Amino acid sequence: MRILASVLPGTGHLRPLLPTLHALRQAGHAVVLASAEPLRSEVEAAGLDFAAVGPAWHESDAEAILPGFRRAGPARQLQMFAELATATLPDLLTLSDRAQPSLTLRDPYEFAMWLAAERRGLPMIVHGVGSVPPTPFVAALASEELNGVRAAAGLSEDRDLKSLSGRGIVTMVPPSLRVLPMPPPDAPQRLVRMPSPGPPRLPFLRTRPGQPLVYVTLGTVFNTAVDLLSTLVSGVAALDVEVVVTTGQTIDPQALGRQPSHVHAFRFVSQEDLLGAVAAVVCHGGFGTVYGALSLGVPLVVAPLAADQPAWAMGSVTAGAAVSLAPARPPEEILSYVTDPAAVTAAKVAEATGRVLHDPGYREAAQRVATEIAALPLPASIVPWLESVARDR
Repeated sequence: MRILASVLPGTGHLRPLLPTLHALRQAGHAVVLASAEPLRSEVEAAGLDFAAVGPAWHESDAEAILPGFRRAGPARQLQMFAELATATLPDLLTLSDRAQPSLTLRDPYEFAMWLAAERRGLPMIVHGVGSVPPTPFVAALASEELNGVRAAAGLSEDRDLKSLSGRGIVTMVPPSLRVLPMPPPDAPQRLVRMPSPGPPRLPFLRTRPGQPLVYVTLGTVFNTAVDLLSTLVSGVAALDVEVVVTTGQTIDPQALGRQPSHVHAFRFVSQEDLLGAVAAVVCHGGFGTVYGALSLGVPLVVAPLAADQPAWAMGSVTAGAAVSLAPARPPEEILSYVTDPAAVTAAKVAEATGRVLHDPGYREAAQRVATEIAALPLPASIVPWLESVARDR
């Protein structure tokens, strides 16, 4: 069986698909992953074949191709991804004709594969990069833009986006983290888990080995909010803790200013090397960070900014495993569940971090989520289902 997968060119979009793609490879299937050229090194480092499609960009520098992306908010960001599909579709059609895949997979925010699979009559699976936004939610935000790209691709209107889920959905969201008041998808759904991080390998010597270690990060896309990151670090560092902070590849750690000896700043450290050693995580609420922390029973302080961060932040708060720096909102107002960086002070960060460190309820809730995640099957369990989807064309 030949598999053609597509993802937006971002680390946070790639990593959730890797366990499933590796499981397919181990089952003897040929796998090619298509994305923009700047993602090539990450894909090939993961041992997968890569094909470049569409404009050359990476989500860590999204502003270069999507001006205003970081400030746009979840709704407009989704529309931007929809509009980008038109530029990527010709390359994906050419690649599909050459590769003749038996099955296609796409990340839920990469819409060109949706168009290409329909144009070529190929079975398609939507593979969550954590969550998969419900179709009514996507339709409410971007139906006009998505039907615009369908028209440009020579496809008929799909006002309710009924074809968006393809033959089925793979998601990693345990029940306790689901907050959107939406009906389940019409398509078959399979729930899997990502492998848990291994033993910690800290790239520094502890200066306060008797105190809790706290990890601070804004991920790989929204890390450019340096003032907010500095405030988060200042608030956490004021406690009797030790701090490790990652600024992202595009930001020099020196941008945070001079730090005390109990703060260790790096551009990048694999969170798999950190999470097993930390007592709490202070972050933006991105899927990879939240999921990784909760899979090990580590509580969080979350400051959601955009994209799907409000959903993960709200889910972890609702589960009792996190404190949020964003103003409270009901689930139906989840798009406005974002943090105003100007309203975040070091004192607020210190208070929130102190709560998750010293109130055992947060760790107990995080450990309940960890137990729930551990009970989910690994991606290898869905390979027979994916094979059956490919056969049933």
